[in-house]
Amino acid sequence: MKLVTTAALLGAAAVSASALLLSAGPAYADTVPFKDPNSVGTLGFCTKDDKPLTQGSILDVPFAFKAVSNVPAPKAYAIKGGKATLYIYSPIKGVQPGDWVSYQLVPSSLYTNTKMPMVGAGYAEPPLEYPVTNAPPTWDGLMQIRMLLSAPNTPQLMQPYPTAVIKVTGHSWKLIAGNFTPDCAAGKAVNMNQVLGGKEPTAPPSWAANSTANPSARASASAGDASVIPSDIPSTGSTDGSGGSTDASAFQGSSQPVNILPIALALLGGTAIGIAGFAYFASRKAR
Repeated sequence: MKLVTTAALLGAAAVSASALLLSAGPAYADTVPFKDPNSVGTLGFCTKDDKPLTQGSILDVPFAFKAVSNVPAPKAYAIKGGKATLYIYSPIKGVQPGDWVSYQLVPSSLYTNTKMPMVGAGYAEPPLEYPVTNAPPTWDGLMQIRMLLSAPNTPQLMQPYPTAVIKVTGHSWKLIAGNFTPDCAAGKAVNMNQVLGGKEPTAPPSWAANSTANPSARASASAGDASVIPSDIPSTGSTDGSGGSTDASAFQGSSQPVNILPIALALLGGTAIGIAGFAYFASRKAR
């Protein structure tokens, strides 16, 4: 019964989303060599002072302080506790968009304007260098960014979704398809790192391109405290498990993500050996 209910909810959400999003038109310009049939609507990016952002360094932390959709959230997601999550994908020739390699760029964010869902980022989020390094763009340096919505007691909306396409060249990125003039001041958004993780760093790490401690940093870089949660962000008592919360500590003082899998396997292996040894000696004693 639960599976049937979940499927029904997902189907209804997809139909509702399609009806609302189709009027936005395709997200891609003719210069983009691939098509994504599930891409409906566009994303724009913003600076800390709510100005449109169309290019930057892949070493900036974060790469953008806000991502803004130009299409409204469907009814099922335009509620208290509705969230948006940002993912980045590496397009692969001959492979369907649903099978492209993905990387969660920013944790799920609560947004205040349901007509323009947003994702918020701060100095605890990773730079574009991480996905570029772990899932290198192989198609003309292009990467696609998607915004997926979620809400309490509602399955994550997997499609359709608004998108943007950026081109990575060396240590630089540039927006080539998306919303170049988003209304950055139309709402606010805070991600789950900021909601649940306490105060985040008040400035980017020293190795970041936009750090004031970096000789090559931009003069406009700001070190203001971004940890204050706006009073008009709707609160929610629990997460829905769709976006998760990225551990902010993993991104401090390192230009590469921390891989804990070998450590976990070693610990599990040690535990298994200990249990087996204990059982062996216990059996001998019983004899």
